[in-house]
Amino acid sequence: MKLGIVGAGMIVREFLPELKKLSGVEVVALQGTQRSRERAEKLCAENKVAQVVYDFDALCETGIDTVYVAVPNALHFSCCREALLRGKNVIVEKPMASNEREAVMLERLAKERGLFLFEAITTLYLPALGKVREWLEKIGTLKIVQCQ
Repeated sequence: MKLGIVGAGMIVREFLPELKKLSGVEVVALQGTQRSRERAEKLCAENKVAQVVYDFDALCETGIDTVYVAVPNALHFSCCREALLRGKNVIVEKPMASNEREAVMLERLAKERGLFLFEAITTLYLPALGKVREWLEKIGTLKIVQCQ
């Protein structure tokens, strides 16, 4: 996988060092913003990412086949849509989209183009969620849930 990362925030700072340990994954480039220029360049230098770019066109021209979307939630849909339209597979932080209609549009676009679209939702695999599932049988019908 030749990966291009969109974003230079906290999740990328935490994820990138771990990502570099995976075999079969080459982090080709990271897209930052002019505002995050210093942080993006430092992140690339620390993690041996060869290219830092500042617009999506430039990112797509680096030879990547997959885009990892790690920007503010309000930008997820548009970034994913643009990547799919350009023939790139997509891994996106949660939430994938702002609503069901947008998520269905992305799903349809990925299927039409034979591309991979994956929401990076790790909570499904956390031990705490398994415990909640176990407790649900004992609790019975839920009326309200509050999570913090």
